[in-house]
Amino acid sequence: MQKVGADMSDLKYRELKNVGYKNKDTPKVYFCAHPRDFAIYFNEIKEDILAGHNCSVWYDDEPSDGIDMEMRFADLAGMNLFVVPVTAKLMTEPNLAMDSEIPFAREHNIPVLPLMQEDSLDELFSKKFGNLQYLEKTARYANALSFAGKLKKYLSSVLVGDELNKKIKEAFDAYIFLSYRKKDRKYAQQLMQIIHENDILRDVAIWYDEFLTPGEDYNVNIAASLKKSNIFALAVTPSLLEEGNYIMTTEFPDAKKEGKPIIPVELVETDREKLARVYEDIPECIGAEEREKLANRIAAALCGATLCGRASMPEHKFLIGLAYLGGIDVETNQSRAVSLILEAAESGFAPAAEKLAAMYRTGDGVKHDLYKASRWQSAYTEFCRQKYGSGQSEEDGLEYAEALAVLGDVKEAIVSAECRDMASFSSTEPPQECFEALGLLRALAGEFSSGAAKRKIVSVCYAVADMYFLRRDEGSAETLLLEALEILKGFAREQRNEETVYDVAECYKALAHNRRYGFEIIMKFLSEALRVYEFAYDLFGTAEAARKLAECYDEAKFVCAEMGFKKKEAWEYAQKCLNLMEKISAESGFTEDKRKLANKYISYSGFLFDNNWGIVEEDVRGANYKRAEELLKEVAEKTGEVKDLAAVAELYSDCAKIYESLGDYAVAEDFLLRCVNAYKEFKDKIGAEECEEKICHAYFGLADIYAAQGRDGEAKAYYMLSLGTKKRSKYFYGNFISRCLERGYAECLEAVAKDGYAEYTALVQNESGRMRAKASAWSDFTNTGLRAAELCRKNGMNAAAIAVYEGCGAVCALLEKAVKNRDNTFVLAKIFCSLGELYECEGAAEKALEAFHAAAETAERLIPEYDEAEDREYAAYVYLRRGRIYENTGALESAEEQYLRALKLRMEVYMKESTQEKQAAMTDCTRYLISVYSKQGGIFFRIKKSASLYKTINKWFKA
Repeated sequence: MQKVGADMSDLKYRELKNVGYKNKDTPKVYFCAHPRDFAIYFNEIKEDILAGHNCSVWYDDEPSDGIDMEMRFADLAGMNLFVVPVTAKLMTEPNLAMDSEIPFAREHNIPVLPLMQEDSLDELFSKKFGNLQYLEKTARYANALSFAGKLKKYLSSVLVGDELNKKIKEAFDAYIFLSYRKKDRKYAQQLMQIIHENDILRDVAIWYDEFLTPGEDYNVNIAASLKKSNIFALAVTPSLLEEGNYIMTTEFPDAKKEGKPIIPVELVETDREKLARVYEDIPECIGAEEREKLANRIAAALCGATLCGRASMPEHKFLIGLAYLGGIDVETNQSRAVSLILEAAESGFAPAAEKLAAMYRTGDGVKHDLYKASRWQSAYTEFCRQKYGSGQSEEDGLEYAEALAVLGDVKEAIVSAECRDMASFSSTEPPQECFEALGLLRALAGEFSSGAAKRKIVSVCYAVADMYFLRRDEGSAETLLLEALEILKGFAREQRNEETVYDVAECYKALAHNRRYGFEIIMKFLSEALRVYEFAYDLFGTAEAARKLAECYDEAKFVCAEMGFKKKEAWEYAQKCLNLMEKISAESGFTEDKRKLANKYISYSGFLFDNNWGIVEEDVRGANYKRAEELLKEVAEKTGEVKDLAAVAELYSDCAKIYESLGDYAVAEDFLLRCVNAYKEFKDKIGAEECEEKICHAYFGLADIYAAQGRDGEAKAYYMLSLGTKKRSKYFYGNFISRCLERGYAECLEAVAKDGYAEYTALVQNESGRMRAKASAWSDFTNTGLRAAELCRKNGMNAAAIAVYEGCGAVCALLEKAVKNRDNTFVLAKIFCSLGELYECEGAAEKALEAFHAAAETAERLIPEYDEAEDREYAAYVYLRRGRIYENTGALESAEEQYLRALKLRMEVYMKESTQEKQAAMTDCTRYLISVYSKQGGIFFRIKKSASLYKTINKWFKA
C-alpha cells in the first residue's frame, strides 16, 4: 500500500471490467466503514454496487494512524458517492469513517448511502445520520423491488451512466492535458480552478490522472489522452526539477513529439533557469497570478476550437453542469454545477428538473432537502403530463407514471419526517400521486398489450402496500397485493420462466407478512408460496430454485413456531430446510452456501432446543453444533478471511452460553476454553484488539461458570485474567465489580481498584446521550462504587478503598451538579468524609484535612436550603475530625476553630430538639475545646478561655 508522502494516492479500488489501467470515466464510489466491519462487509457490498452500476469502488483496507488527512480529503473530494455499512460499532465507537469521512461527505454535499446491517438501530441511526434514508437487504416488509433493484435505482439517480457520460464528453469544446507531479495534486487542482474561472474556458475539459494507482499499466491511457488533447498544460513547481520523474522522462517529451502547444504555469516559485535547462525548449512560464494572460494564451492555442459556441443552450448547460457535479474531465465544482443545472431546469429542460429533484433527494452537490426535491419532481412530472397529453403514447405514459410514483415517494418521505409519532403518521394517507400513477398504468395496460404497464403496476402496488403496512392498514395493503398477484400469475402462465414463477411465490409471501391475519390464513398464503417454489424446483432444478425453497421452509418454520405454536410442524420445516441446504452446499461447493448452512444449524439448535419443546433428542443439539463446526472450519481453512476465522470462535462462545443456561457447566467450560484458544490462534489474522476483547469475555464467562459451581479459587483466577486483558469497556468494569460484590471477592475488587478504576471512572464521566441517561449511569456507578469501597475497607484494603472513593467522588460531583437534590449532595459529603477517614488511617494528614474540609463544605451547603438536623450533625462530626487532626499535629488554634464550628452546629440542633442526647453531643464538643485549652496554657489560661467559651455559648443562645 502506498504510504503518506508518496506520489500515488493511498486509496485502492475495484471495478467490474478487467482492464490494465484505471478507467477514469467511471463514477467513483467510496466504501467507508468501522475498521472491524471492513472484512465482514466489503466484498459483498462491493459486488452489489458493481452489479448495480458501472463504477469503481474505492477503499482503504489498512488505515493507519499516520494518514495525511489533507491528502485523504483531497481524494475524497473527488468521490461521487459514499457507501457505509451501518452497525452499532460504527455509531458508538471512535473510528475514522464516522468521525471524519462521513461528516466530510455531508459537509461537501457528497451523497451518503447507509446500508443497514443490524436490527434495532433506528433510534441511534436517526441521531447520527438525521433523516437520511437507509437500505437494508432484509426488509421488514415485502416489496417487489428487491434490494438489488432499489440499489440499482439509487445508484442510477446519483451516478452517471455510460451513455450519458459519452454525451457529457462530447459537450466539451476542447481538451487540455494537465501534467503535474502527484505530490503537487493541490496545485494541479488550483490550476484547474484558475483556468475555469474565465467563463470563456468553462467548457474546456481537463484530463488529469488523479486516481492512477500503483501497479497499473497506465502508459497507454496517458498516451491516448495526450493525443486527444489540444493543449499540454504543465503545473510548474520545484518538484519538476527532481531527477527521473515521469513528466521529465515521458510526458513532456511526448507532448513535444506530438506537437502540442505547451503552456507552463508557475504555481510555486521555481528556478526557471534550471527548468529551461532540464526541459529543453520549454516556453516562458506564466505566473499563477497572471489570470488574463493565461486565459489569452489558452484561447490563442485553441484558435481552431469554437469556445462556448453552445453555452446558452439548456441541454448544453445541463451536460456541462453534470460534468462539474461528477468531476468528469473537470474539477468538481458543486456551485457551478448546481447553477448550470438550475439554469437549464428553469429554461424548461425536463431532464435538468428531474436531476435537481434527485440531487435534493440524495444530497448530491446540494444540502439534502425533501421540499426542494418535491418542487422539482413536481415540475418534471408536469412536463411528463404535458408530453403524454400531446401524444398519448405508451412510452410517454410510462414516463409520466414513473414521475408520479417518484413524486409520491418524495411526499411520503416528507410526511414520515414531519410526523412526530406513529399515531399521527398512521392517521395520514399515502400520497395521492401514487394512486394517480396506478390509475394511469391501469389505463395504459388496458390500451396497450406490451406488458410494460402491468409490470409497473406491480411495482407501484408493492410500494403503496408498503406505505399501508407502515400505517398498520393491512387491509388496504392486501387489496393492492392481490391485484399484483393476479398480474404476476398472468406473466407466469404466459412466459413460464423462473423469474415470473418466483414473482408469484414472492407475492404470496408478501401476503403472508400481513400479521392482521390469524395463523391459519398466514399459513395458507405461505403454503401457496411453498407450493410454487416446490413446483419451480421440480421444473427448473436450479440452485436458485433450491435456495428460494429453503428460505421459504425457514420462514414456515418461524411462523409455525412463533405464531402457531406448532412445535412438530416447525421442526419438520427446519429439517426440510437443512436437508435442502446440505444438498445446495454439496452441489455448488460455494463457501457462502457452507456459511449459511453452518449458521442455520447454529440458529436452529439454539431456537428449537431453548424453547424446551422436547420434540428433538438432546444429542441432536450436539450433532448440529458439531456439523456447524465442521462447516465453519472448512470455510475458514479455504478462505482465510477474518469473518470466517472469527465465526469458528464465535460458535464456541455461543455454544457455551447455551449449555451454561442449561446448567451443563462441564460442556460450557469446554466450549469457552476452545473459544479462548481459537482467538489466540487467529490473533495475528483477526487483529489483536478484536481478539483481546473476545478473550476477555471468554475469561469472564469461565469465571461465572466456576463461581456458579462454588469453585471460588478458579473463579477469582479467571476474573483476574479477564481484568488483565487490554480491551476493557465501562460495561466490562460494571459487570466485573457487580460480580465481585455479589460473591464477596474482595481480592478482585482490590485488583480493579489498583488497575482500572481510574479508566472506568473516566469512561463513566464521558457518558454520552441525554442528561437523564447520563445521570442514571452516574448514579448507578456511585452506588455500586460505594458498596465496593466498603467491602475493600472492611477487608483492610485501604488503598483500594481510597481509589474507589476517589472515583465515586468525581462522578458524584457530576451527578450533584446535574440533578439538584439533597440525597446527591449528602452522598457526596459522605464520600469526602470516608476519604478523610481513610487518609487519616494511612497517616496522610494533609489529604485527610482536605477531604474533611470538602465534606464539611458540601454538608453545610444543604443547611440553608433543607434545614435538616442530620446535615448539621454530619458537618459537626466532620469538623470534630478535622479538629482532632489539627490537635494531634500541634495546630491548636486551628483545632479550636474546628471544635467551635462543631459546637455551634450541635447547639443549633439542640435548640430545635432539646433532648438529653443532643445536650450530650454539645458537652462532647466542649470537652474537646477544654482539652485544647489545657495544651495552650496553664490553669488560669484554661479558666479564662472556658469563661469566654460560656459567654460565646450564651450569646449564641440569645441570638
